[in-house]
Amino acid sequence: MDLTYSSTTLQSLKSLAIETYRSYNTSFATLQDALSMGDKPIVGLDGNKIWQPQYDQYGNSLEQKDADHAVWVTGINYEFDGSVDIILNDSGTPNGCSSVVEYNDFMNTWSDHDSFVASADNSFV
Repeated sequence: MDLTYSSTTLQSLKSLAIETYRSYNTSFATLQDALSMGDKPIVGLDGNKIWQPQYDQYGNSLEQKDADHAVWVTGINYEFDGSVDIILNDSGTPNGCSSVVEYNDFMNTWSDHDSFVASADNSFV
């Protein structure tokens, strides 16, 4: 599966001579590791599920019309209450800088896109 929405992003990085690495079925631990090493991971997901998540009466995420999208994961926050939030820079919303997405919502939408990650090698660090 080649994700066309991320191809534009990856082509832009390539044109700037920024090395990228693509990975499918990436684990959350690998995503964490990439962030801790200073990598700049871009993930593929369904924008609708992070912009306007919908749930059934039991709190399970409902499937929605796909909105293929790519976002830059900038951090992971572990809260005192045990919850985990994923911090994103998201060009798909007007206030998308440092958007916060709950862990279960993130994992649900990310898994819909085979846990795709493109990691940009930051040569300026």
